[in-house]
Amino acid sequence: MQASPPTRSQHVAEFQEMAQHYLNDHEKVQLQHALTEFKHSKSVPRLVATLNIVLDTPQKRDLLRPLRFLIPDDFALRSAFDKMAPYEHMAHPISKQELESLGVSRPLSIQRHQHESFGMNIRGGYDMGTGVFVSSVDADSPSGRAGLRIGDEILSANGISFQGITHARAVEIIKTTTILRLVVRYTGHVPAKYVARSTFNWVDGKGQALATSLGAPMGGRSSPSLPTDEGERRVLLQKSTGPLGFSIRGGSDFDLPVFISSVDRHGQAESAGLMPGHQILSINDEDVTAFRHEEVIDLIRRSDDLLMVVKYRGRVPTHRIDVDDVKFVPAEEVEREQQEATKHKHRVAEPPVVGAASKMAMEAAVVDVLGADVGQPVANAVRSYLHGRLPLKDMARYLLAQLSDPHHFRVLATIRPLLKPFDVSVFNALVSTQELQAKQHLIAQHAKEEEEQKKAQRGDQAWPDYGDTGTLRIDISKSDSSRRLGLVVQGGEPITHVDAHARGASAQKALQFGGIVIRDVRADGCARAAGVRAGMLLLRVENHSTRGLRHEEAVAMVAQAWRHDASTALTLLVTETPKFSFDPWVPPSLPLTDREDNILASTHL
Repeated sequence: MQASPPTRSQHVAEFQEMAQHYLNDHEKVQLQHALTEFKHSKSVPRLVATLNIVLDTPQKRDLLRPLRFLIPDDFALRSAFDKMAPYEHMAHPISKQELESLGVSRPLSIQRHQHESFGMNIRGGYDMGTGVFVSSVDADSPSGRAGLRIGDEILSANGISFQGITHARAVEIIKTTTILRLVVRYTGHVPAKYVARSTFNWVDGKGQALATSLGAPMGGRSSPSLPTDEGERRVLLQKSTGPLGFSIRGGSDFDLPVFISSVDRHGQAESAGLMPGHQILSINDEDVTAFRHEEVIDLIRRSDDLLMVVKYRGRVPTHRIDVDDVKFVPAEEVEREQQEATKHKHRVAEPPVVGAASKMAMEAAVVDVLGADVGQPVANAVRSYLHGRLPLKDMARYLLAQLSDPHHFRVLATIRPLLKPFDVSVFNALVSTQELQAKQHLIAQHAKEEEEQKKAQRGDQAWPDYGDTGTLRIDISKSDSSRRLGLVVQGGEPITHVDAHARGASAQKALQFGGIVIRDVRADGCARAAGVRAGMLLLRVENHSTRGLRHEEAVAMVAQAWRHDASTALTLLVTETPKFSFDPWVPPSLPLTDREDNILASTHL
């Protein structure tokens, strides 16, 4: 970011310091009287006449530099002072070029015909963090003939202040008139490029918010900004012994390491000592610190056993916020660009901020995502746009036609930083609909996969801790075929409501938990005779867990086992549930975020 110019108070301080050093007391009094008189009369000739008497050496005339800024920022007064002041006789003269860059505001009147352009482009605005600057001027145009220059900052137009105005509003004011009365100030620079940085929001292992950090590192084996409480350690998980029981978040496509974001209670991962906040460094001797999220998932799914090297970092990312900065380039560079581009009949040449290395990195990333057959032509189209051979809209339309899979839209994040700075908003408007649809598809797909994986992997390890209540095995005899089982069950997933008739607070919590609760036991049924009571939580039917079953699935399971099983008894595993000492199980979900395009994927394993 370009340094801000000195303030008026800083110029006053500089003037006072120099006057104290170079002037005697009599000269100080003369100068003070001259400035006081000028404040009332606004007579530049009288002020300059006194200055020529008081500032009678080149060193003393160096006071003209800070004194100039004590003149009100009025075009007529400043212009008159600059014409009459003896700048060339200073010990350190002020050149004409420097004088232009010192920022004198000047009025301009520009008139165009009804169907004629003003012949200028503007950049910046409040929404972009800058003022409104002139970025190009056609020499043979109303703006060029009126003296508008590249590097002029527009202070007002037709009496409307441009301080704090948005880019769109500035364009609207200029386009809807044929006469522009501008007040501009030459700055010598033009805003040229937005540089994205990333701020990540973090929580600790218990879900408590932590301080936000800028530009979190990719997190190899030495990540100094990530706190560490332990060294690297190896953990072995085996799919043959049950579900892995953890979720991951992050990956190189999110500019993050891969973190364990949640761990199932009583699962393999918890038993192995894994916690939210562990970073995964390698899996089966394969370094995953530069892997994308989906690549890590694919590696885990393809492996029967997981030998992981992890390191505890104590925090988990939730979402990312993009922060934009603006760079300025000298107006002379922009002018040279446009002069060169004019030779090739294009208004703007490729910005100097897009180097060969950036374009090569873009090409490699695009080919990696789309494959060589599709990726190489796409990269060539982007290069053609950057060199001014392909209009932005044509490049964007061609790009969208090649993105046949929602995952392909990742390339847009690679291409955006290379766009000409103020083409970004146009590009976003062209691709936003399809990009949003792709992201919504991926979010829905993630959620569906997580739910399916979680449902398939739910087992007894995910059930709550029953404390001292224990579980009870009940064998219900089938010897009297004339009697009914006599059970009424309630609950299951998805959870839609809690029945007010369920007995006791324990049953209420069990239903909220998604469990199958025995609602009623018929007095003449076999279940009653075997000791089954209303309010019990049904854990298993024979060897089958009821965890994750919908209500109708649980009913069908019990009926099948009672009517069609060849055994002489129906075995149920239940609990009395006099109390529940657990936090309700909540399936991992995509994190909340204030920007939909910055959701961090979280996948359960």
